[in-house]
Amino acid sequence: MADDLEIGDARVEFMAGYILKTLKIKGDKWTKMYGIEENKITILEYLEKNENSLLVFLLSSSGALAVSYNYPSVIKTKACYFAKKQKESISKDMNLKEALIYGDLSYSPLEQLSALLDEVINRENLFKNE
Repeated sequence: MADDLEIGDARVEFMAGYILKTLKIKGDKWTKMYGIEENKITILEYLEKNENSLLVFLLSSSGALAVSYNYPSVIKTKACYFAKKQKESISKDMNLKEALIYGDLSYSPLEQLSALLDEVINRENLFKNE
């Protein structure tokens, strides 16, 4: 999916692949969003600078993909987030699965709570098995 986008930056391709898969959208929505210079700068600054530790992608009510450094106050559709584990830049040679915490946000608070609890329980069980 993301391989077809020809972004040229493995970090951005990783994020694009996760977003396309999680939000179940086609690559053209990513291409439109990433084609806007302001959005591209937002994503690259998140990766290359240490000021922002959170990046949120969400679908607007019109179906367009948007990016922000903050959680929206109201979510009407599904969204994805990427949070840095440490307040540092993410270099091109870093393992993103180890440097980032990422997941999706539901527009339903009850569904979000359920997903969060499942994740906590699964991680706790994982640590017990180690």
